[in-house]
Amino acid sequence: TAAIEQHAAAVICNGTHGTLASALCAGKPLLSVPFTLEQSVHAARVAELGAGLTVSGRALANATDALRRLVTEPRFTEAAHRFAQRYRGWGDSTTTVLERADRLLCARSG
Repeated sequence: TAAIEQHAAAVICNGTHGTLASALCAGKPLLSVPFTLEQSVHAARVAELGAGLTVSGRALANATDALRRLVTEPRFTEAAHRFAQRYRGWGDSTTTVLERADRLLCARSG
């Protein structure tokens, strides 16, 4: 995942903790396609942060437009970069950073 995120303009995922936290820590905006309530809550928090968009699994036809917005509207990448800057240097390992980012994503959903 980390190697892909270094080169990707955005990350598309179903909204699991690990992928969301990893992408945000890499400063990449997210297109979330959640399939469970938990994933939907996390995707909503990312959208609230301004770092991503959510597309329903039932409306995948909208994914192309959403992805286009993520890579052409700077505000999404800027928000993802703010997240990455804010949490850069947390802990001694990537795992620690991801765990802390994960807790932050869950803070408002709990």
